[in-house]
Amino acid sequence: MNNLIKHLLVIATILTLSGCGKPTTLDCSSDEALDKSLDAMTDELSEKDGLKFAAAVAAITIARGNSEEKVKKAICGKTAKEIIQMAEKEKK
Repeated sequence: MNNLIKHLLVIATILTLSGCGKPTTLDCSSDEALDKSLDAMTDELSEKDGLKFAAAVAAITIARGNSEEKVKKAICGKTAKEIIQMAEKEKK
């Protein structure tokens, strides 16, 4: 599994209490920006939503053949909620 996918899966499963304010979008402009935006995203999620987010990222990754480029194209710039909704639509 490549670095992006590892980062997404590991960070998405490490959750804290919900945050406030405008939802964070996934910033894939650099590895550092990716880590920071993932941390901020998971901070905004409840434990339940964090698990949904991790599952959504995994499903999107698998659906795109573990291709880092395809995963980035699909989820970069989106909020956790949008990523979860995307995965749910793709299941159908």
